[in-house]
Amino acid sequence: MELSRIKLYPAPDGAEFLYNRGGRADDGVIYLARGESADFATYFGCLDAQVLLEKTNVRKVSLRLFFDGLAQITLSRYIPYDEPAIDGEKKYHSYVISEIEAEGSYRTEVEVYGGGLLGFRITSIDKVTFYGGVWECDDASVNQAVSMGIIIPILQEGDDRNVVPLTRVKHEINGLDVYVVDCTQSLTEKDLPDGIKLIPCRNLGEVGAVTRGLIECNSDKKTHALIMRGGVCVDPSVIGRITAFSSVLNAENLSTAFGCVSFLPETPTKTLRVGKTASEVLGRDLGANIDASTMGGLLATCLRNVDYCDWDCFCFPLSAQKMAGLPLPTHTEGSQEWGMRLSEFSSVIIPAGFGVWTKPYERRGYEYYLYRNACFAYASLGGVSGKPLRKMLKKAFRKYVHKDKEKLAYVFDGVEDFLKGVNFLHTLASDKLDKEIQVGPRKQRGYFASLFHKIALSSKLRKSRKLNKQFAQYRAEIITAKNWSIRLGIELEEQREK
Repeated sequence: MELSRIKLYPAPDGAEFLYNRGGRADDGVIYLARGESADFATYFGCLDAQVLLEKTNVRKVSLRLFFDGLAQITLSRYIPYDEPAIDGEKKYHSYVISEIEAEGSYRTEVEVYGGGLLGFRITSIDKVTFYGGVWECDDASVNQAVSMGIIIPILQEGDDRNVVPLTRVKHEINGLDVYVVDCTQSLTEKDLPDGIKLIPCRNLGEVGAVTRGLIECNSDKKTHALIMRGGVCVDPSVIGRITAFSSVLNAENLSTAFGCVSFLPETPTKTLRVGKTASEVLGRDLGANIDASTMGGLLATCLRNVDYCDWDCFCFPLSAQKMAGLPLPTHTEGSQEWGMRLSEFSSVIIPAGFGVWTKPYERRGYEYYLYRNACFAYASLGGVSGKPLRKMLKKAFRKYVHKDKEKLAYVFDGVEDFLKGVNFLHTLASDKLDKEIQVGPRKQRGYFASLFHKIALSSKLRKSRKLNKQFAQYRAEIITAKNWSIRLGIELEEQREK
């Protein structure tokens, strides 16, 4: 069974060193002159044997390569030291597993025991034309059949950029369906390739679109869902890796969720984030600004302390989602609260080779959603004391008061709406509210007026213990499919059967 396909050309320009180093790439193949090498101990060329060892039934993998000419194949293992990365570089040691001359093709088996990352180098003895390869495992390692639904929210023009590339993958992976959830109401089935499911949706933001997709995945009896932001750039082979790794998880880890490293399109080998942590109320990106084109940087992206993932490319079992419930109806920036809820039933890992390219989220009023939803998350997940919320507000005040009064005003608006209580969420018309937010904050203030308003809000947060408990108590009513069906204006399958 294929675990990971070795691609020779990058999805975006400038990401070549995440795929290979050396040789001359042209028209999907690599040409090597005599004595020249191409190194595939790279982000998308290596195989994460550590994840296979810890989480799956796989105990032996094979590497198959396809080429013309005579070449020397060097297979190596890279193992990080058990100490923190320094300046985005992880110290490691490596050793050669095998070094063999081969002509025309190559296949070898490798034990997973030993962990680390597996990578190879092909060196031309005579002229070599290299066509690619694949990491495989025995079919007996498969422990579950994976039927995946990919949810792509369409919030603006251009968000359907991944639909055509994913169509090709759909025909290669059994049980894979792509759900295009259109909040713009501008697409028709004629605009999409055959076999893609178009779902018109009320514009309840990214959170509403994702929720609509989850309801559809459950209705179609999918085993897994993968949320993919419309604006990301993805190499379709990543979907194959996620599906394969999900299928070989062992019995103790069947509920595992897979996230992806988010790379920056402007600097395609550097990370925007490697998952997120909820160590602070606001949530925080992990692993930013790591150059994964080096082995030390690559190993630094293999984090094991991820609490949850953003929705750039995130796959999880729907069995865990059913236990966690659906997201809160927050319109935008819903990954934190729901991600933490999901993590109670599905731990997140990000193996090497799981990556996409995405820009930092920029939208007017984003601070409103970020801070309001952080308050929602804290309260609904059981936070009682108002002290962490006051600390968050104090940091926001210091961050924006001299630099950006509009953003500070949005922070105040978000905290004010949180303080309106759980009824605010129950009665929230998020599409109408979002239009108001896009116009601008309710009121901008000078320094002293902002200071006094911050003090007033902080005083209310100090007394928010009862309010916080109400959010945790009533959350279960808000996150049901029935509640969401009313918001989305749809009929659930059980309602249709009646």
